[in-house]
Amino acid sequence: MQTEDDQLFGTLTMQIGQDGSQPVLFAVAPLGIAARPGVRIVVQPTMAEIGLPVDVCYPDGCRASADLSDTQLGQLAAAETLSVQFITFSDGTTLAADIPANSLIAPLVSAGVVLPDKG
Repeated sequence: MQTEDDQLFGTLTMQIGQDGSQPVLFAVAPLGIAARPGVRIVVQPTMAEIGLPVDVCYPDGCRASADLSDTQLGQLAAAETLSVQFITFSDGTTLAADIPANSLIAPLVSAGVVLPDKG
């Protein structure tokens, strides 16, 4: 994810077994994220929310992650857009970026990962 002036805003990735098992969603946000709320992913159009607590912070950013339930994995597979949101610690401002869900899902499908049927 990048800002309008092409600065890196964060990354969103998923680790998952070839058979669709053990899905984990990861986000990396810049330093200064409010650690307690972590990162929130809002799945469009259902408005389902997936919370990613902060795991660790490094000099170049903080990593947040969560194991996904079968329901959440299905929501991601059927999503149109993912809104990645987090709060800055310094002033409490919410930063958000919308990304096409396909940018997360398509590479997995092309690698042969089995995802839930979109129904």
